[in-house]
Amino acid sequence: MSDPASSKTCCCSKMRILLTLGGLLLMAAVLLMPVLAGPPVEGREVPDTVRFFGRLHPVLLHLPIGILMLAGFFEFGGIFSKRRMGAGSGMLFFGAASAVVAAILGFLLWQGSAGDYKEELVERHLWGGIAVASLAILAFILKLWTSGKSPWPVRLSVFAAVGVLTFSSHDGGTLTHGEGYLTQYAPAWLGGKASDDRKGGPAGAAAALARPPEEQIVYADVIVPILEQKCYGCHNAEKKKGKFRMDEYELLVSGGDEGEGIVPGDSEKSAIVERISLPLEDDDHMPPDGKKQIEAHELVLIKWWLDQGGLPTTKLADMAKTPEVELALSKRVSPAQLAAEKAQQEAADKKQLSARTAISGKLADLQKDFPGALSFEAQNSSSVVFSAVSMRSSFANEHLAKLSPVIPAMVSLDLSGTKVDDTGLRGLESASQLRMLRLSETGVTDAGMDVVAKMNTLESLNLYGTAITDAGLDKLGSLGKLKYLYVWQTKVTDAAVAALQKKLPDCEIVRGL
Repeated sequence: MSDPASSKTCCCSKMRILLTLGGLLLMAAVLLMPVLAGPPVEGREVPDTVRFFGRLHPVLLHLPIGILMLAGFFEFGGIFSKRRMGAGSGMLFFGAASAVVAAILGFLLWQGSAGDYKEELVERHLWGGIAVASLAILAFILKLWTSGKSPWPVRLSVFAAVGVLTFSSHDGGTLTHGEGYLTQYAPAWLGGKASDDRKGGPAGAAAALARPPEEQIVYADVIVPILEQKCYGCHNAEKKKGKFRMDEYELLVSGGDEGEGIVPGDSEKSAIVERISLPLEDDDHMPPDGKKQIEAHELVLIKWWLDQGGLPTTKLADMAKTPEVELALSKRVSPAQLAAEKAQQEAADKKQLSARTAISGKLADLQKDFPGALSFEAQNSSSVVFSAVSMRSSFANEHLAKLSPVIPAMVSLDLSGTKVDDTGLRGLESASQLRMLRLSETGVTDAGMDVVAKMNTLESLNLYGTAITDAGLDKLGSLGKLKYLYVWQTKVTDAAVAALQKKLPDCEIVRGL
């Protein structure tokens, strides 16, 4: 007859072995995940499902943070307690499981955000999250095999997880709120800036005074101001599109993924000149459409500098100048104007940060009700976007009403396929920044267009599959900024479309078949 105690011990041993093997396999899978998938690539199509689950990362990451910090507290308290105080196996299991889920969702978010963040920072944050998950799994496995023995193997792994978690969380905060968010108001000994440096105005404005022409360096005083305004935004230490930095001369020469950036002495062979000279509609044109473009006289100066050696030390007085170059030089923006524009941009950034901070709390509360559907438009933006694509028919007027605290900051709203109707649209009367609105296959009618007609910032409107008629279409003539209007499978006539087209000549009205 078998001994029950012996059988129980045997079962426990088998369970420990299974959990250990499962944990090690999971650890290996999480570690290999970004290696096998590779980094995100700009322009590569990423499924909406990946983007949806990726955006759940900020929602769920607080669970492992709370559990692991609590485990660290218990283990730290155990050092000074006479009792055998420490984190239980259940706590470590849920801490590890939630950390793995958060890491996977973070990986999906990374895959769908090519070019949105500083590459090195987002990769460090990703690997930090993976390290936390791996250390949490290790702590759980050690707990299984050291129960009743020395607590230090578990304790050290928990402390390591909490330590990495602290640094990774800081990186996450930087990605969300921008560089220096944590230390902005910290004491100087913690890396904070002096209060005088935070009062606004361009840094080093006094140094922006123009030097006499004979002392000016062509690269530093003519070319760098152009690149700083038009190129540094995407090619700097924090954001290196195409692995190309332009904020230092040596890096400008060495280039990025596509080879050399410039060829001193030959502007025609220089990649930056080739990209600038492409048609604006070409995908390879730089700066990309929508960004501040290199002006004709600025391109003249860049080519002139390159063709005459493209060196970083040549003085303006030592270079031959054609009438075309003289004219281009006369069109340069003065240092005083550059300083003023920089101050204006810094003020706008400060205003944006203040607006983002003011709405962050409201957004976080609403994200609990609409996980993955509501977010900021971009990393440092205070504008909000919402998509009901994951809810569709379960989303109705009362749900739209819940979004009222963030409607004034909303720039994109997708209500396609929902139960929202004219009554619900009344809640959008405060939408003063809305640029894109999708109402396809909803219950809106001509009456709802009274609200839509007041959205003078609207650039894209989708009314596909609605009950809109000519009367409702006629109300949209006041939307002067509208660029795209979709009216497939509605009750509008060709005559009404033609009449609206006369009022909105710059709008593309897509009626379909």
